[in-house]
Amino acid sequence: DIGSFLAKNESFLQSVAGVVDVAMMVETLALDLSLRMAADSIDGATKEVLFEIAEEEQAHLRALARVLEDHLSKLA
Repeated sequence: DIGSFLAKNESFLQSVAGVVDVAMMVETLALDLSLRMAADSIDGATKEVLFEIAEEEQAHLRALARVLEDHLSKLA
């Protein structure tokens, strides 16, 4: 559940970089799940939707990487 997830990752949630790291972890898990489900699907339309979801997860990861890069550049 979300409560146990937050408790286990509390130390990461104390900084911007940590929050972005956790968000990237969650997005990576969602990407992996979408791709695995697409690979297992026998329905073409379902595969297409799952691959579209995977593309969105990749876009989220790129956006988070830009946020992290911007944040870290301000600290330098």
